[in-house]
Formats: sequence, C-alpha cells, structure tokens
Amino acid sequence: MGNSAWAVVPAAGASTRMGREINKQLLCLAGRPVVEHSLRSLLAAPVAGVVLVVAPGAEQRFAGVLGDLLKSNKVMIIAGGKSRRDSVRQGL
Repeated sequence: MGNSAWAVVPAAGASTRMGREINKQLLCLAGRPVVEHSLRSLLAAPVAGVVLVVAPGAEQRFAGVLGDLLKSNKVMIIAGGKSRRDSVRQGL
C-alpha cells in the first residue's frame, strides 16, 4: 500500500524581519535555495507529495527556482492567504 500522507510547507511570509529584498526561502545555502533543501528532505521521507504554500503572486517565481523538483509531480505550489493560519488551511 502506498503512502497517502502529504506534507504542507508554509512559505508565504514576506521575510520582513530579515530586512532583505528577497524572501529568505529563496536565499542560497550551500548552492541551493533554502526552500529546495526543505523540499528535498521531505521528499526523501515516505510522503505522497509536498504542498508548498507561497505568497499570492509568487507561484511562478518559486516554480522557476524549483524547476527540476516540479517535474516529479510530487510538489504542488499554491498561493497562501492573509495569515499563516490561512496559508496552512489553503495547503490542506
């Protein structure tokens, strides 16, 4: 029997506390965006897939950064809501 559990990654924040122009999820760490490290770790676990919740309007930006990961059809990018709670609800 396959695993039907999905992971939800809320990444819709504006990263305002970092004082940067770019979202912290897109900053590079060891040559890859932080969000990619998170997604690869989750995809290595026994999950059916991962829902990445990003700020409304940022879907294409994240898709461009994560191109190869999206080819597996195990990562879905969706727009979040006004608050973290709303974004998690959107992911569920």
